[in-house]
Order: sequence, then C-alpha cells, then structure tokens
Amino acid sequence: MEHWWRVAVVSTAVALGVFAVGVAPTVLFGVVPVLVWCADPRRSRRVGVPVGVVLLVLLAWFALPHGLGWSGRWVPSAAEVCWLYPLSAAVVCLVGARVERRPAGCVPWAVVLCLGFALALGDLVLLDESPPGDEGVLPGPVGLRAVEADPVCGSGGCARVVGFGGDRAAVRAHLGSRGFTTPSGRGGGWVCRVTGVVVERRACAGLRERAGVVEVTWYVG
Repeated sequence: MEHWWRVAVVSTAVALGVFAVGVAPTVLFGVVPVLVWCADPRRSRRVGVPVGVVLLVLLAWFALPHGLGWSGRWVPSAAEVCWLYPLSAAVVCLVGARVERRPAGCVPWAVVLCLGFALALGDLVLLDESPPGDEGVLPGPVGLRAVEADPVCGSGGCARVVGFGGDRAAVRAHLGSRGFTTPSGRGGGWVCRVTGVVVERRACAGLRERAGVVEVTWYVG
C-alpha cells in the first residue's frame, strides 16, 4: 500500500484534535496543515514520513496540554492553534519540499494561513462580545449535578455561571485539574488558566457557595 503513511499521519492528527476538542475546539483546525501536506501527490514517502512526524509532534504540543488540563506560558493558546501552528507547519513543509526539490505548493498554504489568521481574529472578537466557551470548567466533576444560569454581560465582556450541587473542595480540585492554578490577583479565591506562547490568554474562575450550591463564574480576558 503505497500511501499508507498519508492515512496514518492524517488519522493520528485527527485523534490528537479530537482528544482536546472539548476544551479547545480550534484544535481541530490543526488537522488542516497535516492534510495539506499529506494530500499533495508530489510528496514522496522518503520525505513525507519525516515531515509528517514533525507536524504531528508540533500538533501534539499544541493539542495535548489542553486535553490534559495543563496550563502555562509554554502551552499554546486556543487562538494560536489557528495561526501559530499553521505558520510553523508551513515552514516545516517548505523545508521538506526543498529537500525533495519539488514545488512547495504555495497557494494551499496561503489559503490555510489566511483562514487561520481570520479564525484567530474572530476568536478575539468573540471574547469581547460573546460568553466564553467551556474552558475546561464544563463538563464538571463526575457525579455532581450542574445547572447553568444565564450569562452575565457588561462593558468588560461576558461571563458564564454554573452551579454544582456538591462539595466545594471537589469543584476546586476539578478546576485545578483543568489548569486553573494561577492566582488572578483580584482576591476572593479567583484562579486563572493561563496559556499562550506569543499572546497570553487568561481564563479566570471564581467560586462561591449559596444555599448548598457551589457557583462557578468564569470569563476570558
């Protein structure tokens, strides 16, 4: 089977994207650069496989930390999956095409990069005008019933509120497992999940108890 490596590389990329899609849906866009490389019939197995492996290692760096609940400035943000990963992938594939001494196929890469930057820009706009995504807060701890209230919006953006019927310590441990470990600086027990290699993305969550319900409020800034 001559093209087995193409199927293997793309399938692995899809698996990486699906693993983290619950926390960072934009991770699925990371499959596109891999698909562009593997779908090009000019790519030989001799160069296609090593370049494909490098693309997968890069995608793992962009995707796995989100699925595992890690955070920190070494973890690429959800928006950076849209533009920084395709940009890095394009450089890797350009080098691969040079090694093969074959055309790099600039048009597909230009389309991918433009689309990626547009998605990243759209993500930033949505942060100011729409409620945040799940950001790892949801789904909540196993065994705790969650009831979400209406989003709260103001001049500084929007926040979401969800109530858990259970132990405050279990909810806090859940947030910690999803990367909410950095103190926000605003006091009151607020913690943040900080990501972003180039541009910092900060999702912050606060807890309070009301009538036996642990309320979690979170926003992205």
